[in-house]
Amino acid sequence: MIKNYFPTLKIVVGGPHFTYDYEAALKTGNVDVVVRGEGDLTLLELVKAFGSANALSSVSGIAFNDSGKIVATEARAFLQDLDELPFPAYELVEKYKYGGGKAHFGMSKHEKIAEFFTSRGCPIACDFCYAVPMHGRKYRKNSLGYIEAHLDHLMRWGYEEVIMEDDNLLVDKERAKKIIKSIAKRNLAWTEIGGINITQLLTKDRSDVDKEMIDQLKESGCYRIYLAIESDDPNILRKHGKGVYSFDRDVAVRVAGYLNKAGIEAFGGFMIGFPEQSVHEIRATLDYAKMLRENGLDYAILFNATPIPGTAFYKAQASNIVGIAEDFVYERANYNTPSFSAEQFNALYDIFMEYVNGPDHKTWKKTGVWPGRKS
Repeated sequence: MIKNYFPTLKIVVGGPHFTYDYEAALKTGNVDVVVRGEGDLTLLELVKAFGSANALSSVSGIAFNDSGKIVATEARAFLQDLDELPFPAYELVEKYKYGGGKAHFGMSKHEKIAEFFTSRGCPIACDFCYAVPMHGRKYRKNSLGYIEAHLDHLMRWGYEEVIMEDDNLLVDKERAKKIIKSIAKRNLAWTEIGGINITQLLTKDRSDVDKEMIDQLKESGCYRIYLAIESDDPNILRKHGKGVYSFDRDVAVRVAGYLNKAGIEAFGGFMIGFPEQSVHEIRATLDYAKMLRENGLDYAILFNATPIPGTAFYKAQASNIVGIAEDFVYERANYNTPSFSAEQFNALYDIFMEYVNGPDHKTWKKTGVWPGRKS
């Protein structure tokens, strides 16, 4: 539609899907350039280079259509020092009240909220996750000084709340505690969306709840977190690269209960539809999610195991993929398994969600946000 109305505008796309399936995007004729991988420096160079194919060829980390021939330049290396990046130009979105009181999966406490990253890369190689193909396994991180200066910069623009988007905020708990203290000093409300694993809220021997950690989260102004539970089946976790995060299902109940007691709203992510899962095993995941809901979890999101371009899971399931580009989202199935077709899974999704969450699911479906804790 944009190309139709504004044919001379340059349209640039990025992200994991386009990074690893850039040819399909460029062949449509609706996209001028694909930014592959991390785009911070690439996009800046690209804007300067627009005008000739030769100039575009000098920009690493892109793909473009040159008179019918798709050209992919050399891959851009990961930025090693994240402190080199300037703070985002918040003044450019100031007048739009960016955020508007809505955050991921719930209403925010304030209208002015900012999404916030302090690291890139993930040392855990889950085969279904985009994080490693896009950002690598090396854990790159901003310094504490940079983070504190960034928070102060946000506050100067009147922001009162941040959403922590790190793919693995608590992979280094000592570092995370320092960041949390920095947020607390500034009296900012905050939520976490990148994903915290149950094991990261346990004591070192994984035998009990790390109450000290949860208490620190609460005292620092955190009021909502995302628990990346995925599955309570250790075989599933091992097969798909997350075996290091296996946990005892009973201790997860205690974590959910303590989060509830502490006053931190928690929503859990559960993955269903892996190729090796039988109907019985999927039902077991639903029952487990429902049980956690009954023991403190505020709501549960069911994610379909989705082959995302660039991941090992995508390569393994490429021949089973059906549907169109819009189906590459975790709330829609896009490939057939031995137990279910994608069509069957999509027809059952609302039923599954309501079974686990009850009437709250209808509110989410209608408004796009969860009603949140009622107390």
